[in-house]
Amino acid sequence: MVNKHPNTTGLLNHASKKKRETQYRVNEVIQLMVKEGQKINFNSVSEKAQVSKAYLYREPLVRKTIEDLRQQQEGIHDFKNVKRRTSDASKDVIIETLKNKLNLLKHKNKLLESENEHLKTQLKKDLGKVYENL
Repeated sequence: MVNKHPNTTGLLNHASKKKRETQYRVNEVIQLMVKEGQKINFNSVSEKAQVSKAYLYREPLVRKTIEDLRQQQEGIHDFKNVKRRTSDASKDVIIETLKNKLNLLKHKNKLLESENEHLKTQLKKDLGKVYENL
């Protein structure tokens, strides 16, 4: 015996009430996380609001809110990455400069060694002439 006209109003009312409460809870958690400056992503919101990640992805308004806030926070954290990338670039420039200095100093060292050898031979010749004149 199946009821041809089942009374589902109570069930529908309960489902809509549960949905409103869940949406309210998620919005409260998101607002709290923004105030506290916490990192906002689907995983952290689902843990704090005690809802599934699937729910967050399934609800278009909630999903857009989280994605927008996450993107805003990425802009804030990009400064650290830019600084790190700049730091790496600076290190690369410093390394290249030091390599150039090292090569220049090696070249100067070779020139000085050859000049030193030339002066030693010149000194030997001059000392030989001095001994001959004695």
